[in-house]
Amino acid sequence: MKLFHIRLLPVLLLFQPAFGQQAPRNAQKYEVNTSLKATAPDATYPFLLVTDLTIPGCKPGAELAETQESIADAAGTQLRMLVTSVHAGAVLQECRRTDYYYVRDTADLRMVMETFYKDNFSEYQRSITIRPDPAWKMFLDTLLPAAR
Repeated sequence: MKLFHIRLLPVLLLFQPAFGQQAPRNAQKYEVNTSLKATAPDATYPFLLVTDLTIPGCKPGAELAETQESIADAAGTQLRMLVTSVHAGAVLQECRRTDYYYVRDTADLRMVMETFYKDNFSEYQRSITIRPDPAWKMFLDTLLPAAR
């Protein structure tokens, strides 16, 4: 029986690198607006808006990516109608998409975005976070390094 294990070992070693190089199923994917690198931090956009949307029970694939992209596009359009903003990037992880925007003003921002998500995508789990980030730490320390 020991001879069997020794002969099988080289075959198993051939397959190990292929499995080791696969990305974990729940690995994060970063989409970063690297064109902002030259101007960051931009003092005219001192606030960070983070929108987070989770589609419960989703099946990863092209249809999910298309759904997430269309929701993000709709949210971006809604945001542009309200305030001047810059889309810094997004983090995708299976059924969850988190978008990062830098905005000039936060007046009515939370109320309008919460209403937008509630009226259009109420079946999805969502959260909205707004905070000062005049040094663009989220972009420079997290998003931009992930794009490399």
